[in-house]
Amino acid sequence: MLVPPDNYGMVEPGIYRCSSLSSLNIGFLATLSLRCLLWVDRERPDRQVDNYLKKQRIVVHYINNESDSDSKDQFELYGVMGARSLEVLMDVRNEDCLIVDPSGIIVGLMRKVLGWCYSSISNEYRLMVGKANYNVETYLEVMEVKLVEPEESLENITESGVGQQIPAPKQTQINQSPSSSPQIPDSLLRRSHRKKHNRARHVTLPPRHLRASWTRM
Repeated sequence: MLVPPDNYGMVEPGIYRCSSLSSLNIGFLATLSLRCLLWVDRERPDRQVDNYLKKQRIVVHYINNESDSDSKDQFELYGVMGARSLEVLMDVRNEDCLIVDPSGIIVGLMRKVLGWCYSSISNEYRLMVGKANYNVETYLEVMEVKLVEPEESLENITESGVGQQIPAPKQTQINQSPSSSPQIPDSLLRRSHRKKHNRARHVTLPPRHLRASWTRM
């Protein structure tokens, strides 16, 4: 008996999705002829699934989606794991690929790349995930994905002056009298400015001949 994984479905030709994977789904996996698995879950595959993946020589990309409140905010975590996942999915060498992602973020970002409007992204997200997450929906609404050509990525590194000494930011001394209004330190202003403009996530495209068909839609 073939048992599909929870919330299984086709995202695009050669790319599938599900929210979890267990040994009950091994027979079904054999029908997909997978080459790659994108695992976006803090829980690792059980032993039987892991043995099957190794036996079939299916490449597994583990993307950490566990937040660390001491070092990163939630949106920054989503951005990092989203960019890494998209780089895997945009490479045709990784097809056919199954995304194991209980959060639903990765498919949502794919839809943004494909030009879907937010209402359509939100409707699909709620349909597939079931229990909506406010942080995830907010992230999918405000985040912008910018695809960068490989040569542009190299040019940006060159133009940024790699190897050059970067002058330290100027320190502004705050002289404040008891009656004056409070002044915000420059460091806090710069941090606020970075957060305000940190909604765009740059993702480097693979070479043209290695791009998955969905990236050219």
